[in-house]
Amino acid sequence: MERQNWLNSLPINLRTQEITASNGNKYKLSVVDIAPTAQEFCTPAPGGQETCLINPYLLSQLWLPALVITLMGTGGIVASILGIRHWLLLNTAWTIEVSSNDDENETQKYILKTSERINIGGDEYHKNTIPCHGEEIRCYLERRGNQLYLKPTKQAEIFYRGNQLTQEVKIDKNYLTLTYHHNHQDFDLQIQISKK
Repeated sequence: MERQNWLNSLPINLRTQEITASNGNKYKLSVVDIAPTAQEFCTPAPGGQETCLINPYLLSQLWLPALVITLMGTGGIVASILGIRHWLLLNTAWTIEVSSNDDENETQKYILKTSERINIGGDEYHKNTIPCHGEEIRCYLERRGNQLYLKPTKQAEIFYRGNQLTQEVKIDKNYLTLTYHHNHQDFDLQIQISKK
């Protein structure tokens, strides 16, 4: 009943034509044009039933494009979140805390940003220099993106994990100890890296 009322309220253009069959019987053929703004999803079927073919048809035709669009949208959101997170990590300054065995009470703090380095040894009045005995720069603590490297200068010896540092080493941990010799004494530098 509700469906019939809906159909009656539509702007319908009814066209009827009389057809005579070969046996002389006359039939009326009617065509109903419904305005393109209305769409019927179900059609009448014999026995007062309705046949709804549009929804299953649309579902069978559109499930793959809908799935692809959903996956692409989800992938775009995830990629954006990961990209923003990576950008934030790159732009976060790290705090480097250094203590030495010859001065147990004093801990020095340094800020290390992306593409910056800290001298280990050398002119102690320089802003980014960890003071060591002697005037030579022994190595650099260098940040590239989210990676940290020890880069030797070969001006003076320095030891990492018990071996002399002769080539660039990637630092995987947030804590390291460097050892160097000066005037027949060994000195240790304990370096703590905070990436927050």
